[in-house]
Amino acid sequence: PICGKRRLPYLIMGFALQGAAWVSVGIVGDSISFPLLALQQFCTTMGQVLVGVMCDTLIVENVKYESGTQVGRLQTNCQLMFAAGGLLGTLLSGWLPQYAHFSYTLMFVITGASKLVLLLLVVFLHDPTWKREGTIGESASATWGGVWESMSLIRVLKPLIFIFAFAMMPNNSDAFNTYLIQDHPICAWNAA
Repeated sequence: PICGKRRLPYLIMGFALQGAAWVSVGIVGDSISFPLLALQQFCTTMGQVLVGVMCDTLIVENVKYESGTQVGRLQTNCQLMFAAGGLLGTLLSGWLPQYAHFSYTLMFVITGASKLVLLLLVVFLHDPTWKREGTIGESASATWGGVWESMSLIRVLKPLIFIFAFAMMPNNSDAFNTYLIQDHPICAWNAA
């Protein structure tokens, strides 16, 4: 927990990391070096990880209120919304540069600004104050022990390996990857 909060600080950090990383690459544009581009992608990915984990924990915490035929509906609806949002984002990231003649750097700024705008919605989320029991070291040790115990279970490890392998597969559906393979890539590094 940060300042007694277990969710909101991580959502704020995640959205801020993603937003700042995308806006910065949109502003710097073609003059960015490959190492800075790699740093930008790292920050964006870490921001997405923070936001994704917090969204998943919010779902897990609220699933306990479902009963009967409603069990699993929250997770299903959230995953459908993630998929619909992803498809819409993919459509827009290809359509706007192609037909509305938005530059790729403008698309990066729009992507970053949209992440930063989500920071305004975070204030409406309820995150009860949590009181730590024990020291930070004890808490971290107990958390790591629980994570390791869960990952050691075959029923958890096999799907985790599949998800990891699936997530590693290349994805060329967004404007960033499309831009990297254009004739004039964002940095002097040649992807070919």
